[in-house]
Amino acid sequence: MTYRLAQMLAQQLNAAGYGERESLLGQWSQQLGLSRSTLLRHARRHGYQPQQRRTRADAGQSRAGISDEGLAFVVALMAGSHRKTGSIEMPTTEAVEECVRRGVLPQETRVETVRRLLRQKGLSRRALQANYTTDGQTVSSSHIRLKSDGPNALHEVDVSACLHWYFKKRGGLAFRHTKLDLAGGKKAEPYRQLKEHILRYVLVDHASGAFYVRYYLASGETALNLLDFLYHAWRRREHRHDLFHGAPQALYFDKGAANTAAVTATLLDNLQVQWRAHEAGNSRATGAAETYQHIWQQHFESKLWLRPPENLEELNARADDARIYFCATRINSATERTRWEAWSAILPADLRIIPSREIYNELVYERPHLTRVRGDGIVRWKGGQHLILEPVNVGQPIMVLRNPYRLPELLVFRVREDGSRGELLRTKAVNGPEDYAVAVGEFKRRPDSPAQRAIKLAGELDLTPFAETVFGGKVDELPENVRWLERKGSEIAVEPPTAPPQAEAAPGWERPTWFASGTERYEWILRHQAQGGALEAADAAWMAEFERSPEYMDQTEWWDQLRRFLAQEAQRGRA
Repeated sequence: MTYRLAQMLAQQLNAAGYGERESLLGQWSQQLGLSRSTLLRHARRHGYQPQQRRTRADAGQSRAGISDEGLAFVVALMAGSHRKTGSIEMPTTEAVEECVRRGVLPQETRVETVRRLLRQKGLSRRALQANYTTDGQTVSSSHIRLKSDGPNALHEVDVSACLHWYFKKRGGLAFRHTKLDLAGGKKAEPYRQLKEHILRYVLVDHASGAFYVRYYLASGETALNLLDFLYHAWRRREHRHDLFHGAPQALYFDKGAANTAAVTATLLDNLQVQWRAHEAGNSRATGAAETYQHIWQQHFESKLWLRPPENLEELNARADDARIYFCATRINSATERTRWEAWSAILPADLRIIPSREIYNELVYERPHLTRVRGDGIVRWKGGQHLILEPVNVGQPIMVLRNPYRLPELLVFRVREDGSRGELLRTKAVNGPEDYAVAVGEFKRRPDSPAQRAIKLAGELDLTPFAETVFGGKVDELPENVRWLERKGSEIAVEPPTAPPQAEAAPGWERPTWFASGTERYEWILRHQAQGGALEAADAAWMAEFERSPEYMDQTEWWDQLRRFLAQEAQRGRA
């Protein structure tokens, strides 16, 4: 079709009314032998703009009387039958039938109509399965991919039990229940009786895909195994082709008891690693580690049956060799490079070498050291000395930590009012007197602290007006309601104390006014009784208490001799 004919057709179609366009297109089609769609395509290219149809007033409303509330009940019934495997059990037919019986949908409602309306709103049964947002991770619900800044910026950790493998009593790895499947991640009955499992720990660098794998034999996840695994994963290993090492900026794992234990948190805080545990069941949060669990099963554990290892040490040695070869040769689809090539792009500032195993073990239990600023501004702890360079008050509380990457240097923080760690203070490492001392004749005082500056400023203020108001006049300023109010009362009648009646003393034997020791009192009571004197209740109670004292126990033989002597004297007196 020529340019002029197409332009003429476009002008006629724009000028024609809505009912005249069909007849006009039929005439052109008979004359030129072109189809209606071809004529419209040429006309649109040369200026024809068909009028848009107006939206119906009842658009979006169901003529069958199906309301949005009724559809919401249909969705609620289907969503309630969701399983952790990702499937929605209740079909749409059952949900529609129940809603009709309940009266939330009209009696004449057709299932096909409900399905069409649900598809238009994006609420079909298939859409519900693909967008379920609870703990079900076997479905591909909407999520956001993470992007890390570079190597060692984020590490992800995950642990899985190798329930199909076990070590025989005589040595060697073997299969257990090779045809048994674990449904829904739950342990089958034969597995519940096992006392020890082979646990596979996997740590993955999010940016490069470099990873570390290590096996442990234990009854379950423990904090000690996790801490040991992190040390082996982050330390510099001896193999010259094993490049992956260094502590990350952040660590991500699940909310297992071992991961969130106090010792784990203490170690990560001391290593200055920001850690976070994702919600329970949200395995996609550590998707990189979950993926490498599956990759490792396919590329390493699938070949163990050909030559099973004899023990756990041999299994870990083989795992190291296979991991190094895999990271050095296999291309990572995310970076389009090998994992060692991607990890080698790490910046020197991001490569933090962890300390020795001895210091590492100390950091597991080491708490921040709370102290106060000394007059010389020097902080001493764990063999490290630092001079505080910022103005601080003497006696101000500070928090001191060892810098695990530059031992014996220290990190000094301010302490907030709630006792938490505040900002990091600028300090200078002190290796000797030359780093903080000043030579004679070159003395220069330290900068004023905030308190010293406030005191100097206070000395410049005029306090004369306070001399007139500091004493006097304050009582007259009290409000009217602060005054003495009369209260009714009665005087207390005080009766003179009466002396207790004294026991009659034996003739010729008066009681001393005081005793020099308990021994003297006890001896007096025994002699008083031997002379025929009465034993008072207070003396009897005191004697029972004294006989249990060490002072009495040390002289037991002497008391027995005294009692025998007094008894003989009493017999002679009666004779």
